[in-house]
Amino acid sequence: MTTIENMLKQEGPMLSSDLVRRLASFEKVTINTASQRITREKNLQKIGGFFKNNQSLVYLAEQSKQGLVYPVFEGLIQQHGMKYWNTLNAIKGNGGRMNRSYLECYTNYPLTPVVSHKPFDEVMQMFVQEGVLVYDQNDYAFSAKFHAKAHVNFVGKALEQIKYNVLEHFASLQRNIGMVSFETGEILAEYGNFRWGYKGVSPVIGLRKRKELGFVVADILLGRPIHLKDVQFFTAKLATIMSYNNAPRLLPYLLTDNMHPTALHHLKEKGIVVGFIDELFGEKYAELLKELILLLKRAGESLNGDHPDKYLDLIRDLRKYNSGLLNNIRGALFEYMVGHLHVIEGAKIEMGREIYDQTGKHEIDIKAEYNKELVFAECKSTKSPIDAGMANSWIIKKVPAFHKWAVAQEAYKNLKPEFEYWSTSGFSEDALEKLKKFQASGKYIVRIYGPEEIKKIAADANDKKLRDAIDSFYLKNLA
Repeated sequence: MTTIENMLKQEGPMLSSDLVRRLASFEKVTINTASQRITREKNLQKIGGFFKNNQSLVYLAEQSKQGLVYPVFEGLIQQHGMKYWNTLNAIKGNGGRMNRSYLECYTNYPLTPVVSHKPFDEVMQMFVQEGVLVYDQNDYAFSAKFHAKAHVNFVGKALEQIKYNVLEHFASLQRNIGMVSFETGEILAEYGNFRWGYKGVSPVIGLRKRKELGFVVADILLGRPIHLKDVQFFTAKLATIMSYNNAPRLLPYLLTDNMHPTALHHLKEKGIVVGFIDELFGEKYAELLKELILLLKRAGESLNGDHPDKYLDLIRDLRKYNSGLLNNIRGALFEYMVGHLHVIEGAKIEMGREIYDQTGKHEIDIKAEYNKELVFAECKSTKSPIDAGMANSWIIKKVPAFHKWAVAQEAYKNLKPEFEYWSTSGFSEDALEKLKKFQASGKYIVRIYGPEEIKKIAADANDKKLRDAIDSFYLKNLA
């Protein structure tokens, strides 16, 4: 084993500049000589492109297999590649997965190439090639080997719906007070070759520059304490735009519900308006958002806890204060309801786990563990009945994948897999025929729950809050 390999084996993966200095000191050679020796070393692996001054993360192949590389990479990118770390930070704050359009907002990468700035697509491809992220044509997510803890897909989607709802209310506020022209406000819009949570053209005299109108732009950070490092993507985007020749005047907002004083001071120093949710829309509005986000992030933990019906209280309050948001996250809350019904029956549940097989990725909406059974529940709260294609996909792909995964788990070797399909809007004739034929085949234990079955469960439930929620929210348009 060479000196360089031995250093990496003893001290772990490290930046190329650190390795050069250590080798130069140990061998008592010049920095240039040490650098050349490392360049010629054949048995080294490298991750480059993310660190300042063209540095690379250097490691041994065996360290990758041992899971030692990515934790070091994540720590070093924050110190030496902040503009790239912003991407990982945004995805982490969204539960491990984020829609492309939202992620574009939280980076300071332009949407199309400009001088001295890598565009968004190029940077994302770097992350995918290095195995840090995966992309499914809609969302970017942490790879399983980068973050072993599985992300919960519905959490990220629900968080994005919450952000969209707040941005809609912000757009209405800006329009109603005359800050932007009536038809110009856009959500997830492009301005200055960057993506923003909101953009509007402003006729306000203080934002005009000769005859040119100014702009209002905004991004949103919710659901966690916001520190200085979390807001630097925003100031970086603004700095780039303001460096353009003849840049128009801007009124920039950063919407948030919880900001550390250091970050607040930094933003105010930069002339950015910090829009606290409670001050813009009221304390009750902000309180409900915080409770909802906490509930979503804890997912199955909250249903397995002492107050599994907490989501029912939120449904009641949201109907009064934010019915639009309530309807937008109906799907996530339906999964909570199905999980709650299993908890009532004595199960321990998990929500949103993703598994992989040769046919691709499959999300388990609800996994309910009983003493003798392991139930996989598919939950759909759609406006239209489940069609034959969706039913067929569940029958052909998901059920076999879930079954194969379950029987391969040592923890579940004594539990019999069972499968349920829940739909608030029921099933088309073709879909129901396929599902019943599948059920009758006897290959698997299958149960089908449409609106009539859900109504019966509500009627039989010894829980008034649950019955009210099913009757007046989940199935209110189906009576």
